[in-house]
Amino acid sequence: FSAPQMSSCRMSAHGGGRFAGPVKPNGECREAANLYVMDGSILPTSLGINPMITIMGLSHMLAHQLATKLGAPAKAAGGASGW
Repeated sequence: FSAPQMSSCRMSAHGGGRFAGPVKPNGECREAANLYVMDGSILPTSLGINPMITIMGLSHMLAHQLATKLGAPAKAAGGASGW
């Protein structure tokens, strides 16, 4: 039996308190600058279905945001025309 590993490094918008997750909404870890998590472990909970498309979409979006932050050209950042 094999199942996708999810929710071991949850993403949350809350920066502190009981509901704080270790990963910010942009995928960056709260306790380690410039360390990004962009896989199924940032999902807030197990989806109950095959998460492949959700993980691919989330990873693509976060990678595009990171590339833009680092100053990559729009085409290299993989915008809608990058598919």
